[in-house]
Amino acid sequence: MKVIEKGIVISEDINRILNGNNALSYNYNEKGILVPNKSVIRDIRKDFKKDLKKIFDCTVIVSEDDITESMKNLVHKHAGTYPIISFDKVYLDEQDNVYAFLDCTRLQNDDSLVSRFQNGYGTSVETQIKLLSSKIKEDGFNDIIIADDVIFSGNGLVKIANMFKSNGINVKGVITSFCTLDSFKRFNNDSMFLECHYLMAKDVIDEICERDFYFGVAQSGISRRNENGDIVKEPYFKPYGDPENRASIPSEYVKFFSKGCIERSKEIWQQSELKSKRKIKVGELPEKINGADVNKDVVKELDDAGMSL
Repeated sequence: MKVIEKGIVISEDINRILNGNNALSYNYNEKGILVPNKSVIRDIRKDFKKDLKKIFDCTVIVSEDDITESMKNLVHKHAGTYPIISFDKVYLDEQDNVYAFLDCTRLQNDDSLVSRFQNGYGTSVETQIKLLSSKIKEDGFNDIIIADDVIFSGNGLVKIANMFKSNGINVKGVITSFCTLDSFKRFNNDSMFLECHYLMAKDVIDEICERDFYFGVAQSGISRRNENGDIVKEPYFKPYGDPENRASIPSEYVKFFSKGCIERSKEIWQQSELKSKRKIKVGELPEKINGADVNKDVVKELDDAGMSL
C-alpha cells in the first residue's frame, strides 16, 4: 500500500474509456466515431498537467496502467474466496475474475443511486441487487467482496452494503485502488476488511477521475435529473458543470480552468472528426450533457461554450 500525503489526485482513464472500457459498454469506434490515438491523448494530458500546476501546489497523477494493474492484482488475490461484485468497468472487465458488475451511479444533490442507463431503460439498482443476491445464494455463497476504483466518503458503499444485507448477502470486504484515510478506518473493522493500493492521507484535497474534465467522454461528470426527469451529466467545467464545488477548483481559476477543459475536449473531437472523415453531433455521444444542444456538431458546441465564458 502506498500513501499519498497531500495535494489533488487525478486518476487517468480517458484512453481506456474512449477505447470501450466504460460502464455504458459504449464503443465509439463501433458507432463510427474513430477516437484519437495515444500520442494525441499524451499531448492533451501534458497541457492538462500544465494547467493543474498553475492552480495547485501539489498534483499527483496516477496512470491508467498503474490503476489497472492494482485493481487486477487485488481481484486476483481474492478471486475464488468470495464472489467479487464490481462497480468499476474502466479498469476491470469480464475476464478479470469478476462475478458480476453492478450498474450504479450517484445523483447530484439527493445522493440517490440509479442505473447509468436509467432514462426509462435501465434496471434499477434495487432490482439488480435483488437478482444478484438470488444468484449468489443459488451458487452457495452468503458473503461477497465489492470492488471499486475509488472509495472517497464511502456513503454510497454503505447504501449498497445495506441493500445487499436486506437481501441476505453480507459484504465481507472492499478492494479499491484509491481510498481516503477516513474510509479506510471506517471499513476496516471486525465484520469487514478494506484493501487499497493508494491510501490518501488527510491533507489530500480531492481525488478526481480524468474523465470528469472532458466533454463527451463516457461517465464524465456528476449525474443530475433535469426538469424533464431525464438524467444528464455535468462535466466539471463551465458552462456545463461546477468545477469549484465538484473538483475543488478555486473560484479565481474557474474561468481559466474551464477554457482549458473546453480546448482539450475540442482537440479530442477535432482529431476524431479527422479520423472519422465526418462531423460528429452532440446527440451521437453516449450521454446527455447538461445544457448541450444535441443537434449541434460537437466542435461547434464547444466553440460556443468557450465564447460564453
